Amino acid sequence: MTGDVNILSPVLGGVSIGCWIVVYSPQIIENYQLKSGEGLSVLFVLVWLLGDLCNLFGAILAGLLPTVIILASYYTICDIILLLQIYFYRWDKKRRHSPDGVTEDSPLLDRHHHEDNVNHSRRRIYTLFAQYSGALILVCASGVISWWISTRSDIGGGTPQQPAEPKASEMTIQLFGWTSAILYRE
Repeated sequence: MTGDVNILSPVLGGVSIGCWIVVYSPQIIENYQLKSGEGLSVLFVLVWLLGDLCNLFGAILAGLLPTVIILASYYTICDIILLLQIYFYRWDKKRRHSPDGVTEDSPLLDRHHHEDNVNHSRRRIYTLFAQYSGALILVCASGVISWWISTRSDIGGGTPQQPAEPKASEMTIQLFGWTSAILYRE
């Protein structure tokens, strides 16, 4: 039984990291596809960026595991990408002045093509289901593969990484941790 737990723990850890990594992906991809960041609150993303920066600095100062620092860096980069998308697409929309004739008063649905829209919606649902299923399989597979590689490579050696020594006082580290937790709650 102990051997199973020793295998299951790093596999589930890898799956967990994979899940945390793909959290932002759908939003960033959707913004890119729609060429819009209008559905996002700038204040919300700024608060999360501040929280992620506190999390990153706290992790570095505490000498946490490299995977924690890499994940915090990734989230910070994603926050910045979201902000860039919001402002770039707003700027681009103003620059183009809506050349296709669509205005805020234009109807959202074209009644003449309702049947085509329904069929398109069904295909879109099937496509999304396939994409999300594929992402879930990929995340789970990445957990298993990362465990397998870590047990067979000289880099991982099959043993957990050791955290570094803290680079700041306990109070400073706690301040960053609590600040990030409060910002995430807002």
